Amino acid sequence: MSEEIYRDILDKIRACSDGPEIVDYAMRIITHATLAGYVAMLGIFLLEKRYQFLYENILVTGISLLVVSLIRKRIGAKRPYETMEIQPLVEKETGGDSFPSRHVFSIFIVAMAMLRQNIWLGLLFLAMGLILAVLRVIAGLHYPRDVIAGALIGVISGGLGFFVIFPR
Repeated sequence: MSEEIYRDILDKIRACSDGPEIVDYAMRIITHATLAGYVAMLGIFLLEKRYQFLYENILVTGISLLVVSLIRKRIGAKRPYETMEIQPLVEKETGGDSFPSRHVFSIFIVAMAMLRQNIWLGLLFLAMGLILAVLRVIAGLHYPRDVIAGALIGVISGGLGFFVIFPR
């Protein structure tokens, strides 16, 4: 996306009296709901003594998150607010490590874990992932390529881990 498009989107959101706060709040709610859902799923596995599922979920998500984090660090891609004269909707003190989006990756790999357990929960988390991806871009925190790559890596690594390496 061009600087002009980012500026136009950011200006329109800021023109709404609570626009930036709503975008920030929505991103936080989705992120916290993802973490809560994942921890709840692991807790259920633990309570039901489904240790194999617990192990598989921690292993697949943990290794995938580590790999994505290493990729981000290695690439060190700058964020839109670092390469353009724009101010993101939320204050961000860190720079770089924009590609791929780890927030979007995380929700998509959790969605794949949920999909394995319950199709409706999986679809709900996939939908939340799409919303989060759009919000991260319109907030000026990521380029579209960052969130697309995060989503694809989450789906691919989750698909491989949960449906190929550890099939039921």
